[in-house]
Amino acid sequence: MPATPSFLTLGSVLVGRCVYRLNAMLGRGAFGAVYRASVEEKRDGVDIPAEVAIKIIGMRRRFTARESIAREASALASIDHPRIPRLYEWWNENEYAVLVSHLYPGGSLSKLLADRVRLDTNSAWRLLGDLLAGLVAAHRKGLLHLDIKPANVLHDGKGGYILADFGISQASRVQRGAAVTPSIGTRGYNAPEQRDLDLDRMDVRTDLWGVGATAWALYSGLDLSTIHRDLRDKEQDRNLPRLTDVRADADPALDDFVMSLLKPDPADRPGGAAAALTIWEARDSGETPLPHHGIPLSVRDTERIIHTVADPLWGDVLRNSPMNGRLRLFTDGEYLCREGETSFECYAILAGCVAVERHGDLIATESREGSMIGEVATLTGSHRTASLRAAGDLVALCLNQAELEDLVVRHGPLGLRLAKTMAERFLERDCT
Repeated sequence: MPATPSFLTLGSVLVGRCVYRLNAMLGRGAFGAVYRASVEEKRDGVDIPAEVAIKIIGMRRRFTARESIAREASALASIDHPRIPRLYEWWNENEYAVLVSHLYPGGSLSKLLADRVRLDTNSAWRLLGDLLAGLVAAHRKGLLHLDIKPANVLHDGKGGYILADFGISQASRVQRGAAVTPSIGTRGYNAPEQRDLDLDRMDVRTDLWGVGATAWALYSGLDLSTIHRDLRDKEQDRNLPRLTDVRADADPALDDFVMSLLKPDPADRPGGAAAALTIWEARDSGETPLPHHGIPLSVRDTERIIHTVADPLWGDVLRNSPMNGRLRLFTDGEYLCREGETSFECYAILAGCVAVERHGDLIATESREGSMIGEVATLTGSHRTASLRAAGDLVALCLNQAELEDLVVRHGPLGLRLAKTMAERFLERDCT
């Protein structure tokens, strides 16, 4: 049985808020197809170009089709970013579901692999930056893509790339209901935690594997959706060869960056798309990213600090979560982060005081045990609006985006306190 209704042929007309005519098939998948369509009639003053892309999924598996289209439409509607396709409209018919989005005539990057064309180094760097920028926007809305691969990356016609197809996207903490198949995503491009359905370890770092795997494939010219079958064992499948081992002229810096996204353990990858994009931007500008600040406490000192925490909420969190390496000591005058930089850690004060500075002037100090600072920039990937400096010796719990999200999900009362604190800050700002 065809994936799309048999009566939908080239020349067919579809009617939603506008009237569309199917002119050419751009691609076909397991459940449907994507067409190039002309807008024959505009209705309701819709702002829409003369040509669009239309995805049509047949109702052979009615629930799957409806859910996939609804999921993708919801994702595209919530994200406004030049690296994500614009949604114009979507609807369900009795026999099929339809999604209308911006047309990118250049098609997907899967054709490069089919034609055995490899990206050059500059194009590979551009691909990484564009995908990460799109992911920052998606992650900011609490969405994981979970199926990044060459077939889901489009040429934008200007030398850049578009991240498409959010059909299996999930909230940033994947729910048990998502585990309806042996794995999530496309084998060869999905992260180890996706293949294992290890939902507890799936977070914003999971999409980084997809970015790395896509760049690895397009730079090496080897399609991971097929070569994974030739790998001798599961461990090889999780530890791809370095690009310098499969391409003689591979750029070592590009190799290092891509392989940092392909660490089998998500804890070893950057803390999120914003963190990875910060490293990418530093390379692009010729600057060296700032290293982690502070000195990690030893296991013994970590345990000692944890047992001195008086706040009952933080005491429970610290004693029931792995904290090795997350507690760090900052000496007097040392900066945790600087105004204007894009850094990706937040800090919970456990002992000591933090000076908050803007334009070189002291605007506040914070010493209350358990106070969290820098969390907004960490969650959004935004530039720092103030500098944070240790006023005397300071011990702080340091968390990247993935770790902060995980902590909030696992400790609801802490998440509620954090939400109230952020609301109070915004209220104070609006009242001044």
